[in-house]
Amino acid sequence: TTQVRGGIGIFSGRTPYVWISNQYSNTGLEFIRLDIRNPGFAFVPDANNQPEGGTLGTSEVDLIDESFTYPQVLRTNLAVDHELPWGVIGTVEFLYSKNVNEIKYQNLNLRKTGATAVGGRVLYARDVSSKFTDVIYLTNTNKGYQYSLSLQLQKNFNKQSWANLSYTYGQAKDINSGNSSQAASNFAYNPIRFDVNEPELTWSQYDVRHRLSAAVSYTFHFLKNAPTSFGLFYGARSGRPYSTTYNYYDANGDRSSGNDLVYVPASLNEVIMVDSKGVVLADQNAAWNLLNAYIEGDPGLSKYRGQIVPRNSSREPWNHSLDARLAQDIPVPGLKEHRLQVTLDIVNVLNLLNREWGKYQYVSNQNDTPWTLTGVDAATGKQKVSFSPRNRFVLSQLGTRWQMQLGLRYLFN
Repeated sequence: TTQVRGGIGIFSGRTPYVWISNQYSNTGLEFIRLDIRNPGFAFVPDANNQPEGGTLGTSEVDLIDESFTYPQVLRTNLAVDHELPWGVIGTVEFLYSKNVNEIKYQNLNLRKTGATAVGGRVLYARDVSSKFTDVIYLTNTNKGYQYSLSLQLQKNFNKQSWANLSYTYGQAKDINSGNSSQAASNFAYNPIRFDVNEPELTWSQYDVRHRLSAAVSYTFHFLKNAPTSFGLFYGARSGRPYSTTYNYYDANGDRSSGNDLVYVPASLNEVIMVDSKGVVLADQNAAWNLLNAYIEGDPGLSKYRGQIVPRNSSREPWNHSLDARLAQDIPVPGLKEHRLQVTLDIVNVLNLLNREWGKYQYVSNQNDTPWTLTGVDAATGKQKVSFSPRNRFVLSQLGTRWQMQLGLRYLFN
């Protein structure tokens, strides 16, 4: 028996209304900002008799395209289900999505200076208008896509026992993964290497290349009318993508200090190694060797020697998980179809078996900031870099630990 199925349509997800609320809360008119430092007066508790003074600050203004549309994708899929020998059902499915309307943020108060920095980085001045700081404009783009190819085998042994094995390969690209609620942060924390107002189409933060899962659940009848069920659930996925930016240094003049992707030096000849205070280190070779080892430890950095690294070029480690569940039904005497069910769930069995297994390591906010750019040497034009050895990944304390839960349910029909 063979079944072919498929479909096509335009789809939207949950509506992020907060992206619209930014325009109402940052109009530039609803409030002013005072910057008063080291005041020469004491605290005054009377709300109607507050001291005056200070310098009026400029405000951020958020704008929106009058034709803005919430994110939509054109999605199509094609799948084939086929009955194989021994009662196994095999499935092959291809899913493709193309962005129809996706978010795009721009800062209209940025002006290109006409100059570039090392690696071709475009330099800016935030001075189109002195009345405002950032002027964040929300509009749409149709750039971006996602696709996946899935293979699955499944078999039912009886009414209450089954097994499933699947593998999925996928790719996803966008210009902004849109994982923030505020306009300023959606713009400022979108890693950039060239044009901040025309972000490149690169790997999305939701790009998971490989996913493997296996599950089996079998019901035994050791006792009459008291079935015992045991299940194992295994999942593995390749690591999430992440970017490498400077440690909160504004390398392009856009006044955002967390979005500048690093230039990966090809050799010591391109940098001057300094300490955390910007003082040139005496032993340049030793300092460079530490930085060079960090770069070589990440293929997402080492393959871009002499270039600015693209957004999300690096990958977290693979993650493996194995969970187990044991359920025992106990009939209630005198009450037909009534029973108690005792369950035992174990999360992360791998870590229970071996403390070195089942570890989940990640990069915070999918953005690594391993070294600091303290400036450019005026005499040589070389970047002044400060680097201290550190762990590349964070160990999830909760996600790594095994957990056990004992449960009791009362079931009746």
